[in-house]
Amino acid sequence: MKTFPLHYRMKDWKETPQLERSDGPGVTRVEAEFAYQGDTKLVYIMHYYPDQTGSYTGYEQFDGAFDGQPASVLLRHEGKFDPKGVDANVTSVARTGTGSLTDVALRFATRFEGHDPYALTLEVE
Repeated sequence: MKTFPLHYRMKDWKETPQLERSDGPGVTRVEAEFAYQGDTKLVYIMHYYPDQTGSYTGYEQFDGAFDGQPASVLLRHEGKFDPKGVDANVTSVARTGTGSLTDVALRFATRFEGHDPYALTLEVE
């Protein structure tokens, strides 16, 4: 396994309520754009509790460069959040990598707090 340090920043975030209850819980859909060493498009489905904690799942399409070569891959996100930050578990979807990400597995787990850019370590097998 190799590891790569990356910097991750948010470029855009559009959140739309999908299901809302009068007592607070709800579900939103997020369309976002992030940047690593390339641009990404991401869609989350997020569940909120009244105390602003919750969970999410989503997919991200990465198109850019990896290890100095053109590449793309679909990433699956799962996690939870609270008012102070986000716990993220991200893995590549098998058989979606191209270029230098063909036939490799990617993953990272981290907690995002504060403002970007965020440092993370990508594991590659």
